[in-house]
Amino acid sequence: MGKKVKFASNLIQTELGKRIHIANFGFEGKTPTYYVNRFSQMLADSEFKPSFVIIQPMSINATVSDTQIMSDFVLSLQLAKKLKARGTIVIFRTIAPFAASNTTTDTIRIKYNDAIKSSGYSYLDVDAIVTNGAIPARLKTEYSLDGTHINALGNEEIANELKKILIRHDIL
Repeated sequence: MGKKVKFASNLIQTELGKRIHIANFGFEGKTPTYYVNRFSQMLADSEFKPSFVIIQPMSINATVSDTQIMSDFVLSLQLAKKLKARGTIVIFRTIAPFAASNTTTDTIRIKYNDAIKSSGYSYLDVDAIVTNGAIPARLKTEYSLDGTHINALGNEEIANELKKILIRHDIL
């Protein structure tokens, strides 16, 4: 995680001529509790003062339950509250559809995204950017690498939307 934060921070500093410390907080690979605890430890470090943090959920798949994903969201809100108290801008990221989406996973995805949108925090609506309007459980063809992963064009659109959010928060 540290290398990603440093790399992103350096990249933004180079492009904008302004030092912006970011952190990307996602639930991949370990439990959300692990990441909340890890991030809480990072917050205890006085050197760790991100301008903004993007909180993104774990991937939804056939083994993730509605209860689990919403429980993870509650943990994310607890972390967001701590970050906000330190003056950090918190941006949640919505979940985009993926190739293996089905009725169950899509219902969970939509419920989670609705919870993000009504949380009172800023959000990067990746779902709205890359979802195929004709087939909402799929990525737009022009933004899909393989049906699950977003390609360079899709990531460029997401970055442009993130830039708008950062401008709104006077970070850029």
